[in-house]
Amino acid sequence: MWGYVTTNTSEGSPTSVTFPYSFDSACYNVSITPVVNPNVDVILGVNDSPSRTGFTAYASRQSETSDSSVPGFFWRAIGR
Repeated sequence: MWGYVTTNTSEGSPTSVTFPYSFDSACYNVSITPVVNPNVDVILGVNDSPSRTGFTAYASRQSETSDSSVPGFFWRAIGR
């Protein structure tokens, strides 16, 4: 499955994503690609194990002067 989330994920403000359909047995992997300004120094990741029905994305600043907000991201989930 794949999708796009419009959100304002930032440090301390995770974003929960629900898959359009749940996997029958498990979600093995979630890949996410943030859509950010090139000057933003942030890492966006999945910190918890994804479930059959969704995942939670977290943002982390890489410097104290960096903006940690992510206005949206693409995601792709692999499972069965």
